[in-house]
Amino acid sequence: MADDMNIHSPAAAFRRQASMEAKVEAALSWAMRLFLADVETLATRDRTFMNAGDVSAAWTLRMGVDALSTRLPLDVAAYVADVESTAVTPDQAYDTAMAVLTAANERVWSAQLTSDVLAEALSMDTPPVALTAAVRSTSRRGQAVRDAFDQALGSDGGMSWEDVAKRDARTAVTGLDGIRATAEMRVQEVPYKQWVARHDERTRSTHAAADGQRVPLDEPFNVGGSALMHPGDRQGAIGETINCRCVTVAASQPARGTTALPFIAP
Repeated sequence: MADDMNIHSPAAAFRRQASMEAKVEAALSWAMRLFLADVETLATRDRTFMNAGDVSAAWTLRMGVDALSTRLPLDVAAYVADVESTAVTPDQAYDTAMAVLTAANERVWSAQLTSDVLAEALSMDTPPVALTAAVRSTSRRGQAVRDAFDQALGSDGGMSWEDVAKRDARTAVTGLDGIRATAEMRVQEVPYKQWVARHDERTRSTHAAADGQRVPLDEPFNVGGSALMHPGDRQGAIGETINCRCVTVAASQPARGTTALPFIAP
């Protein structure tokens, strides 16, 4: 069997996952940049009259199957597009742009200052409250942009847009790999499946506790009280699926005692 469909080796599963994640992350980063440019154009054109529906339409265009399939295999693009169709990112982008436009209107900013702050707020590479080295300059203009940015968005901007793309890529790939691995197990008539977590400090406690859990192929794992058919199962609680890096592998018998596996770096 080709290594990319190996359902027995955790190491192979982690390698497969990492390879696909890199491709999906690149595609989503590309699409996100185009989307943010669309939002900036809408904000500049419509200002405080910007329509949330237009932002959602831009998201659908950039994160749709047609767009993503130019960078990914069609089946992968379809799954990722379906995941992104329920994302709150377009709402967050709309709120971010409107926060800037509202502040600009209330504080009577110049057109240039408004444009500068919008560009920074919708920058791919920095968190909403973090400014680039150029903007953080000690010049009067750099200070003015920084102050205006902080006034518009507050002091806790959360993840960068790049981080959002990375998170979405990881979450989608984990779910898709779980679906594919389980389907292959069914083809090979494997009786049991096993949850395998990453053994590092980034693994959430509920997933570490699930590590080694074995269940019949068509029954769910119990992960943090959530029933998951596989890692990244979109029917499960979002707190147990988002950013998940776990995999599932085939097992020939139910668990007896500990079934924890040593972590093998991909």
